[in-house]
Amino acid sequence: MWVVDPKGGQEFGAGRAMFHAFADNARDGLTLVDTYVKTLDARKLDLGRAGIRTATPSVETPLDVLVIDELSAMTAYGDKDIIRAFEPLISTALTQFRSVGGRVVGATQEPTKDVIPMRGLFPTKIALRLDQASYVDMCLGEGARDMGAFADKIPAYLPGVAYVKQDGRREPLRSRAPYNTDADIAELVEFCTTRTPP
Repeated sequence: MWVVDPKGGQEFGAGRAMFHAFADNARDGLTLVDTYVKTLDARKLDLGRAGIRTATPSVETPLDVLVIDELSAMTAYGDKDIIRAFEPLISTALTQFRSVGGRVVGATQEPTKDVIPMRGLFPTKIALRLDQASYVDMCLGEGARDMGAFADKIPAYLPGVAYVKQDGRREPLRSRAPYNTDADIAELVEFCTTRTPP
């Protein structure tokens, strides 16, 4: 897990001990993403030269998951030099690393194209409760709301309810994520950081 939490680590800081890499601000986040891209670029070259088309997760080729909370801090609302450097890196991560074990998770509260210009590159899109009907199609793709993804109508008393749209699947799916308390997170961190690896 490579995690960028540009809000000072307020959301993901509790899990810091179990992450491979963690950044709690946009500038360090840019460095982390650059290292992630360089790491998987090198793996891509090594596997390609060895004639391996798809990596199987292993110690040598782990599943490297890049998580960026508040993606808009890196694409629209931060320093211009960070934004300019970040966009080609994240676009590379989204388009070139699937077969070598790279995944990207990005979260934003504003799914507009001018805020998240690479939003179409995410193969799976999840919309939690949204403020406006127009945001549903912005987030999930054109026509998603007409097909039943009423993310703008999710009531406040149903936190965790979302609609999911995957590439290659026409219809969005309704889902619900469980609530995890701070105690749950602390237990997970302890489990992941104290057990003996196999």
